[in-house]
Amino acid sequence: MSQLELPYVADEALTGLAIAYTPSELIADEFLTKSYVDSPEFKYHYYDKGQFLTTGDTEIGEYGEPDETEYKYTEKHNGTGIYAHLTKLSVRHLEMTTQEKDKEAKRVMFSKNHLKLAGEVRLAQLLRDVNNYEGNAVTLTAANDFDSQGAKPIKFVQECADKMYKKPNTMIISRAGANYLRSHASVVQMYKGSAIQDGLVPVEFLKECFDVENILIGGGKINTNKRGQALALSYVWGNDMVLAYIDSAADLDCGVTFGQRVVYKDYNVQTFLDAKPGAAGVKYYKSVEEYKDIITCPDCGYLIKRFFAA
Repeated sequence: MSQLELPYVADEALTGLAIAYTPSELIADEFLTKSYVDSPEFKYHYYDKGQFLTTGDTEIGEYGEPDETEYKYTEKHNGTGIYAHLTKLSVRHLEMTTQEKDKEAKRVMFSKNHLKLAGEVRLAQLLRDVNNYEGNAVTLTAANDFDSQGAKPIKFVQECADKMYKKPNTMIISRAGANYLRSHASVVQMYKGSAIQDGLVPVEFLKECFDVENILIGGGKINTNKRGQALALSYVWGNDMVLAYIDSAADLDCGVTFGQRVVYKDYNVQTFLDAKPGAAGVKYYKSVEEYKDIITCPDCGYLIKRFFAA
């Protein structure tokens, strides 16, 4: 760091309180494996995936020596983004309260909601774009979605999973999508018996049906209209389904995983004062984080767009 005096205070107490608070029904922070870097600009290795599935004879006998495989890769460059949200309280208001930290903590949590919802939208835009899957994507219509006559959602998803480089262990759907699948006639029939088509199966049963270890259900909603217009709410994850193979052991140098969150600086809260506004000035609270979500292996993912009518 330069010798310039920082214009803010890194508030460890408020940062700790904010980290302990998780905005409800947002899943972006749970999805990708985290890799930490020492600079905002970073590079990672992009491998020819066929190398990992090509093997020779590993028998070496009593005096033989094992072969050492050197994997070839292309070095790619990228950079983290800086994301922040600002809120404030008047100093006079702070002086009038007897629970100052509680008031500050609530304001910071409010700010974190905005910051994390924006991050959720960014990740959803990345993952819901068919252009990011190198062919591992399908867009359904009213004629062939899971509502269509004779639709077999479980078989269809399994066929999509079979086209992936690695078997998916994670599924992302919206809250509306989860409720749709949990009440789909074919799924309910499997759970309760062939004569029963109405009901709501547990999420754990969905994991068994679709053969995934983890189902992330995004309940976050976004106003799709501009400020001043009538409210128009929509689920951030819409009516799409994302299948992915996530390897928690993978990093930027080695391993195969659908994507990673590259972190330069974790979430933190900064505070600073401005004496100009009001009678006694204003205290600002800035929530900041620096990271980049990247797809490192599109073949380890599959996108099913519009699997049901929104």
